[in-house]
This record gives sequence, structure tokens and C-alpha cells, in this order.
Amino acid sequence: MFTYEISESITGKPVQNVTRLATRESSWERLVGQVTSGSTTFSLAASPFSRAQHRTLFMPWTHQLNICWNRWPIYSGLITQAGWTQRTKRLTVKSSSLRILLSRRLMFPVGGWGTGTVDAYSLDIRRAMALFVRKALLDGNPRWKVPLTIIGHVGGSRRDTVHNDSFQTAEDIISALEAEANAPDIDFRPRRVPLSDYFEHEVRIGDPANGGLLDGPSLEWARGAQDVKTVTEGIDMVTGAFTPGEGSEQIRPFGQSALDTGLEPYQGPYLDKVQTFSRAASLDQLDAFARAIRIANSEPRELMSFTVRSDGRNKLDQFMPGMRARALVRGDEWLPPGWSPWQYVLGYSGGSNRSVTLKVKGG
Repeated sequence: MFTYEISESITGKPVQNVTRLATRESSWERLVGQVTSGSTTFSLAASPFSRAQHRTLFMPWTHQLNICWNRWPIYSGLITQAGWTQRTKRLTVKSSSLRILLSRRLMFPVGGWGTGTVDAYSLDIRRAMALFVRKALLDGNPRWKVPLTIIGHVGGSRRDTVHNDSFQTAEDIISALEAEANAPDIDFRPRRVPLSDYFEHEVRIGDPANGGLLDGPSLEWARGAQDVKTVTEGIDMVTGAFTPGEGSEQIRPFGQSALDTGLEPYQGPYLDKVQTFSRAASLDQLDAFARAIRIANSEPRELMSFTVRSDGRNKLDQFMPGMRARALVRGDEWLPPGWSPWQYVLGYSGGSNRSVTLKVKGG
């Protein structure tokens, strides 16, 4: 059963169950690697709450909307907009996943520039990500912190330094790390704290040793899947990469990486890409960046989506990005018949019923 609950953004404390106000007009999405959103319409015509209470409950940024299945949050979003239509007595509430805060946070708050340089030293990429997220969402005064749990940041051999004068947002930093070869996927999973019943997020970061993939359950649908769509996307393919570094004109170092001619099965035209790393000066590092870009984009991306239904065996509160899914395919002109290969779930979207659209890639 779906329920809709409002909680405090800063503390995670439950404020009000608003399920009785919810209409069937609801949509939400969870997806690794980007900010996702939700939109739910509430009818206030027979609401037991006052006008002042309505405006307090649906106050942007102050409160979070939690869409739950059997009380477990399947989507939690910071409220960003409340749109009222007087004629229908309906309020449409829009929200964004917690990751939106990364684009609104630097490594330091206003007044903290002097000590704002962050040196992620002797860490692996997974723990570097954890450190930067911690700096953006946990370390600081009470208004800076949000309720989440995250892995520690100890262990590794790389070094990532973010200087205060670069004024990079946490989203800039995390996105750059995600662009590296075999970089971990990162998921902000909403959950409920068992003892307090408060809402929080668990920051899940994939294991680089496993290609950066997240862990999760394996679910299958023997009755097949509906609305199956596949895309073989090659627009971002790269065969050669240049990575200019710090400097300008003749004194600017750059890295490069190209196909080993004759050794790859690729038969198409050369496809080059330039990506600047303005704070890097080491040729070895710039060459490594170029190679990572080329390898990460050497093949077309195979993306697939299909709609499944939560049932007694595959419950909605089990779903999470990083789970593996497969479905039975019959009589298809593009896909082979039988069980599809196990697919890595990048994310999923849904509404006010038990039908969920999975977005997957092979893996």
C-alpha cells in the first residue's frame, strides 16, 4: 500500500501523513548519476488541515515528501515547488532527489573560503567520493547537515585535491569522478531508521573492483515484461581523446590516447574528443585521463527499459538501483526469445500503482 509522508529535511523527523490528500496523479523516479524528480497532486477540498498548515507542510526545502510502500520509502524528494489551482482545489507538489543539494553546495559555506581546500589524500576513488559527499552534506553547522549515513574515507593510493579558489560545487566534483573509467555508481537510497522511525538517506557507492557497480537483489519476471524498449546509442563513442591540462598556448601540456590500429574490431571512422583538465599538469596523469575517456566510450551504450509489476515475490520495497533483473521474452523481432540476460538496473520510475519501469544496462 502506498503512503505519502512529510518529514523535516534537516532532521528526517516525520511531520504528517498526507495519504488521505493524495490523488492518483503521481510520478517519481530514482536513477544513479543524476538528480531525479517527483510530482504528486493533492486534493485539499476536504482536507482536515487549515490554510496555514497546508502552507507549512508543503514549504519548499524545509520539508521532504516521502512516497512509501508498506511504510518503506521508495522515493524521497526535497519539496521545490507547490502549485495551487483554485478551481480544482488541487495542489501539485514537485520535488527533487537529495542529490540536488550537491549542486547547491561547495566544499565550504559562505565565510569558510579560507579553509575550504579539500585534499582527498591516500584514498581510492570510492572513498574520495565519500569524503566529498561528506564535506558537502554532513560536515558543518546544523543547517548544513542532512540525515544520511555514508562509508568511511580511509584507504587507497590516489590523491584528489579541490582548491578553494576553483569554487567547484560538490556536483562538479562528483560528476568528474563519475566520468572516469570504472568509476563507481552512487545512489542516495532513502530509508527509515528502525528505532526512531525518522527518514534518512544511505549513500551507496559501487565497488571499483567490480566495475563500479552497486550491489542489490536479483529479481525476475517469468510472465515477461511490457513496453520493452531498447536503444543502442553510439553518439558519444570515442576512438581518440585529447586532454589539455593546466597552462595556455605552446606551454600547455596535454594527454592523448588512440586506438591501437589494426588490433580493435571497430571498423568505423575515427571519432575524437577533447576534454580539458585545467588543474592537471602531469603528462602521465593527462595520458591516463585520455585513455580512461577512450575506453569508457569505445562501445555503443546498450540501454533497455521495460515495465514490470510489483507482486508478492518481487516487492516494491526490495527495489533499488544496482539490483539485477531479467524477464521472459517471447516472439520479438529484435530481442532473442527466452530469458533476457541478467540486467544491471540503473534506476526505475513509477506512479501511484504497482507498475514500475526499469531502466537497465547489461552487466
